[in-house]
Amino acid sequence: EITIPQNIKKIYDGAFADCSRLKKVTFCGNTECDSGDPFKECVGLEEIVGYDDSYAERYADDKGISFTSLGSQNIQIKVGNNATATVDGDTITITGTGETYDAGVNWSSIDQDKIEKIIFEGNITYLGEASFSGFKNVTQVELPDSLNKIGSFAFSHCYSLKNITIPEGVTEMEENVFYNCSSLAEISLPGTLKKIPFLGGLYDDITGEN
Repeated sequence: EITIPQNIKKIYDGAFADCSRLKKVTFCGNTECDSGDPFKECVGLEEIVGYDDSYAERYADDKGISFTSLGSQNIQIKVGNNATATVDGDTITITGTGETYDAGVNWSSIDQDKIEKIIFEGNITYLGEASFSGFKNVTQVELPDSLNKIGSFAFSHCYSLKNITIPEGVTEMEENVFYNCSSLAEISLPGTLKKIPFLGGLYDDITGEN
């Protein structure tokens, strides 16, 4: 039996290879493996213990090994110099201030397909390029009143998003914010927006004061 402590953030391909008598592995935190299989040829491995929506659960599912849940664990991901995303079940909550990264958010520690809601509770002023791209099952996005700019492709490939309201105070949206959001039918734009950009071919049901 192996217990991987909470402070171990990453294990590598083949780290425990050929431990043929290993039967159980317990993940105490949100340990990840970027690629490969850390338990190659561990032919006796019968049980993985870990948190829901973690690498431990994904590994067990992929290998057909029994998974014992420790429950849900709030995962925190840095999304800007002063901004943090807290992941709890199907919801991401953004807190903090200022800007989110341009195409620099690392979501690899979560299963993006399980996220359905993105909620902002902090004073975020700028959503960086591609910040939330690829959350294909997101159906609800609540943007903050503090927002003034949205970067290109910020919500691209969010296939399940059907409607969204851009809050008053946003003055600039870069192009393709909603690129390939195939279900998006309604966008409400604020009167503060200086120019309507190309939004990814979505113009049929835009409402606003511009």
